Amino acid sequence: MTITRKLTAATAVFAIAATGVAAAADAPTVSSQKTSASRYAPVLIPGTGIKKGEALPKGAKVVYRDVKITAGQEVTITLRAPKGKRVKALAERDTRHVGIGVVGRSPYYGRKSITVKVFAERDMPREVTERVYALAR
Repeated sequence: MTITRKLTAATAVFAIAATGVAAAADAPTVSSQKTSASRYAPVLIPGTGIKKGEALPKGAKVVYRDVKITAGQEVTITLRAPKGKRVKALAERDTRHVGIGVVGRSPYYGRKSITVKVFAERDMPREVTERVYALAR
């Protein structure tokens, strides 16, 4: 193998490696699951009649994850109800250009955990952090 071919091969390997590292850095970031300490709803919780700022029903807990996402990306997350509770509703912060959808069997009501796909529009102008909530009782 000539020196020219060796240099060309080495350059190709480094270019591929650099592209892989850049792609990995751009992947969506998902926080660990957290439980809200508040007794008030952080957002409107569809299907429950609970509006933002209203008191949560006795015994209810809100769990959530934050997802940092950019244009055209999607990521799947799992939300788990605290011990002894079941998922009753799913909600999201009103973030433009980002959507959520339940993955797998439906309905999710009454399950211990749910899997949710978070996706961003292709023409989203910048990176955003979406917060996905589950109400558990």
